[in-house]
Amino acid sequence: MIKKYLGFPLSEELTQRVLEVIQDVQTSNNKRQHALRLFQVINDLSDVGLDYYFIQSLKRAGLGKIKMIAIENAIKMNKKAILTIGKGIIKAMNDDQLLIIANIIEESFTVNATIEA
Repeated sequence: MIKKYLGFPLSEELTQRVLEVIQDVQTSNNKRQHALRLFQVINDLSDVGLDYYFIQSLKRAGLGKIKMIAIENAIKMNKKAILTIGKGIIKAMNDDQLLIIANIIEESFTVNATIEA
């Protein structure tokens, strides 16, 4: 079965950080030492994707300023809860689980790079 993927543009700095973390997780004997860095790049990728697909879409659709403020505040409140829970979950994962996450992110990079080429 062919899977479809959505992609969004990344800065060079974020791309480099993500690839470094993936490599560190994949090659390290102690993958857990990279858990917080992995969590941070997942968070940063989520921010970029959310902005690209959701926030910018609403702005382009002409959503009013008051509604945009309400959306942005709701995102900030929910993100605090997600960050608190997510950080704890990632820190508690074992090496195999962290490697799976790094590999999934790497696969996404590979697929997106292939599509653009």
